[in-house]
Amino acid sequence: MKKMKRFGLLIFMTCCMAALAACGSAEKGSTDAKQGSSLEAIKKEKKIIFGVKNDTRLFGLKNPSSGDIEGFDIDIAKAIAKEILGDEGKVEFKEVTSKTRIPLLQKGDIHAIVATMTITRAQRRSQFLRCLF
Repeated sequence: MKKMKRFGLLIFMTCCMAALAACGSAEKGSTDAKQGSSLEAIKKEKKIIFGVKNDTRLFGLKNPSSGDIEGFDIDIAKAIAKEILGDEGKVEFKEVTSKTRIPLLQKGDIHAIVATMTITRAQRRSQFLRCLF
């Protein structure tokens, strides 16, 4: 069972890294949406900025005691950071909502989204999701 979990995590991380490399990101403040590799930007900044939800129990929920966001999505984000940068602590979490997460990614305010998400037909047609599927 443990091997299956590791294999599943490896497949998921591979898909995320491929998506980061394939999609590119817009330069902050640029209206031109200059294309560049998100993976290169991450390595240059030495941190990954993840968009995460803070209101989904077990996946991403803000702990009222510590103020930290905790859950499966956070653990996945840390594992991705460890794989790419060698340190799970090189992450920054920005709280997103269902409506703000894709625009934030497209603007380059976040490098990746790790949050529960249903793909709609409109999203699938968007440039962002075409590079993933």
